[in-house]
Amino acid sequence: MASDNISPLAMLNYVPLTTPVQQIMTDLPKVLPSQFYTQTKEVLGNKFRRFLMRGTRQTAKQSIYGAPPKAVAQTGIARQDVIMLHTIEQMVAGEEIIALFHQYEDYKVQLSAEEELERRAMDFAHRADNLRTATIHSAIANGYIWFDANNEILPTASGAVTTIDYQIPAGNRVAATATWATASNDIPTMVLNFLTSAMQNGYGRKPAYAICGKNVAGYLSNNTNFQQYLARNPSYNDFYKNTGLVADGVLGLKWVFAQDAYFERSDGTVPSQFPADQITFVPELTRDVYELKVGSFPVPKQFYWIGQNGDASQFVKECFNNPTYGAFRYAYGQALPVPQVWTVQGDTFYPDLPVPQSIWYYDTTP
Repeated sequence: MASDNISPLAMLNYVPLTTPVQQIMTDLPKVLPSQFYTQTKEVLGNKFRRFLMRGTRQTAKQSIYGAPPKAVAQTGIARQDVIMLHTIEQMVAGEEIIALFHQYEDYKVQLSAEEELERRAMDFAHRADNLRTATIHSAIANGYIWFDANNEILPTASGAVTTIDYQIPAGNRVAATATWATASNDIPTMVLNFLTSAMQNGYGRKPAYAICGKNVAGYLSNNTNFQQYLARNPSYNDFYKNTGLVADGVLGLKWVFAQDAYFERSDGTVPSQFPADQITFVPELTRDVYELKVGSFPVPKQFYWIGQNGDASQFVKECFNNPTYGAFRYAYGQALPVPQVWTVQGDTFYPDLPVPQSIWYYDTTP
């Protein structure tokens, strides 16, 4: 049924004959393991500093018993400062909503206005959550997060004005020794050899997750050697036949198919985020491998009217003495010249990869 352009005021003053329909799902898919979104650490303000210790995998030298000790060089240490991502936006409630709140004699109308205001606020809130999701996906898919001149996130470097570079070593962007698109090439052996090399060159951290673009599943299913591998492992084979997915443990990895990661740009385009032929290899998600840092921001804890007489010092103290970490939202109003209410929301965060040498980008079709 086609819908006419009906104002929110009209919608809220009449009982609808059918329940409202949400045409577009607002939450972006969270395609990665849950730790990427929930393994957080609070950081005061919007920046943090860490010290990087090189460590060693060398062995001690053999000595003759009673000989003097051999001198050993100290392991290296470095300092790194990081500025976190931040967003803050506001949305006006709309004069029609304010008008409904002034109909004090009609409780149903006021209740409808409150519900509509909450609906708008929740829809608004999805924007900040979607930014978190999209930036996390970009960090894992690319090792970069790109923004254009309007500070809108980009799917590629094209048009980027601001780039967050995770300093993934060039040597961690590797290619398969033979294309996976050819069914006769030995994918299991390529994967196992790569895992050994990655552990040796990735500061001792062996990949645990294979996060795949949309074409990888097809390369696996069509590969003769992979089919034989599954046939020799009945439980893995049954899981694949029943679900079309690769079970955890196959080739010593947890397989994540990330082709559903996307976001919508302001121009209406919907780009995907993970390169179709790529696998991102990530170690076990300990905190030294990945953390979602959440910064703090001064946020009022109650509604304030601009221009209203009150204790300004109490307002400042309330904001700064007890800041809010991560996502925040508050509202304020203005009585003159026209009564109006604004909802403000924001977030301060950073998907952190403290050991970029442990992240690998693997092209399956060189």
